[in-house]
Amino acid sequence: MLIQGVGALAMLAATLMIGLSLGPAQQGKFSLVRAELQFIGALCLFGLPQAIFYFSESNRLERKKVYLLVGGVAIITLIVAFFYSLLTYGEEISYAMIFALAVSISNIYGVLRGAVLAHSSTRYFNLVSAAPQIIVLFFIITIIPYINEFQDWQIAFIFLSSAAISAVFTFIVVNRRVNFPVFGMSVEVNEIVKYGAGAWLTAVLLGTSSFFWLKYIENSLGITAVGIFTMGLIAINFILTPLNLGLPLLFKRWTNNISNKDSLKSTLISGVAVFIAVATILLLTNFMPKLPFLVAYSSLEQFKWIFGMTAVAEVMLRLSGVAGNAMGLPVIHTLAEATRALSLAVFFLWVDQITLLLIIKGWMFGAIMAVAASIFCMLFIRSKKSLI
Repeated sequence: MLIQGVGALAMLAATLMIGLSLGPAQQGKFSLVRAELQFIGALCLFGLPQAIFYFSESNRLERKKVYLLVGGVAIITLIVAFFYSLLTYGEEISYAMIFALAVSISNIYGVLRGAVLAHSSTRYFNLVSAAPQIIVLFFIITIIPYINEFQDWQIAFIFLSSAAISAVFTFIVVNRRVNFPVFGMSVEVNEIVKYGAGAWLTAVLLGTSSFFWLKYIENSLGITAVGIFTMGLIAINFILTPLNLGLPLLFKRWTNNISNKDSLKSTLISGVAVFIAVATILLLTNFMPKLPFLVAYSSLEQFKWIFGMTAVAEVMLRLSGVAGNAMGLPVIHTLAEATRALSLAVFFLWVDQITLLLIIKGWMFGAIMAVAASIFCMLFIRSKKSLI
């Protein structure tokens, strides 16, 4: 909690620093580029971190195969990200190279992090997980006093630098602290890719929903609205910090050791607990003084309960997803994210006049529908044992 908590708070501090120093528009630009990097990264990662962990638990994945996967993912990501950026931003080849390297190296870090979770101690996994956010905060602190607004390449370069340092650190941990099996039945690459397909599709669906929803806000209401919306999402992630930190370790604990009944029970109990916590926090905010330096984000006050209910839905969704992956059933989370994407698409087609309030309600609606889909899947699997 302490180590990874520092990382989570570092990213929160970095985003707040941008918003308070440069305004919601620049913070929105920062968040939009970050979402774009994550979207293309998820598209090219193929669910490998989850697959590497899953097969490492049975001692079927040797070191050379992990490095082979790292190299393959890095090359594929570099090519896809470069041509995506070139087609999106025209003749800005220099930005395309920075963008592509940032995504590619981030994916190297992501795959290696999966190996650390499987084979190393919790302490090293925590350090590896917290490193990128802390490094981003360092660069933001360094750059903010000297600029009035961000260029896209500057944001991409910050994430490139953070990913590069984190990847090197993670590689050192993997090389020195991770003990891979040297004998036994080895897993084939096609098995790894097949298992990772569910996690990959889930990540792509979530990335698509997040990135294109932000582009939808930008095109409809402007970049300042993106900043206000993403600040609300950051507040949600701040509330969910304890859960976010524990999910990978919970996945490790639950693997092959949780039933459908337990997963459903954990999901529902966690939802109730977080609802009580969120409601308490939001009620307390009514008695807190208004901070003058947050005036640019004052409109968030009228949206706080919507974001609060979204936080409850996200808790339930993430727990059900972890439980599904631990049972070898990533389809639960995949169908939930597909439901979210479909719900957002329906909302997009249904709404004629766009306001920020409707946008935020639409995101909450998508999260609630995703939770409903995941609970339905767990109930269905419980009653159809032949599907397990």
